[in-house]
Amino acid sequence: MRRNALQIIGLPCLITGFAIVWSLGLIAMRGAGEPRALSLAVFPPWWGEKRVFMAAAASGSRIVGPGPVDWLLIVSPDTRSQTLGLKAEGAVFLLNATAAKACSTGATALSGDQST
Repeated sequence: MRRNALQIIGLPCLITGFAIVWSLGLIAMRGAGEPRALSLAVFPPWWGEKRVFMAAAASGSRIVGPGPVDWLLIVSPDTRSQTLGLKAEGAVFLLNATAAKACSTGATALSGDQST
């Protein structure tokens, strides 16, 4: 039985791709939610901007600004309990805003740079 190139190369490529995406995710999550660090709070994609802002405000975290889409919000929690409050209010997870900026095409939204 002859195997084609896709069968031979496919699995190693799939494993390598998964490892790269996994590593980038770990890098983007490092330091997220630490007190006074900029974090990108990721809420459910079906939430609107108003609901996201209300959830972040209810957690007590400082809101720095909107993210590149309605369900992302840049926050800076002052305490660990505010970080936990973000998750309790519906944040799916937090990303390090600096690392997320490096991986995002919406980088200007994270930096607050409106000159482009």
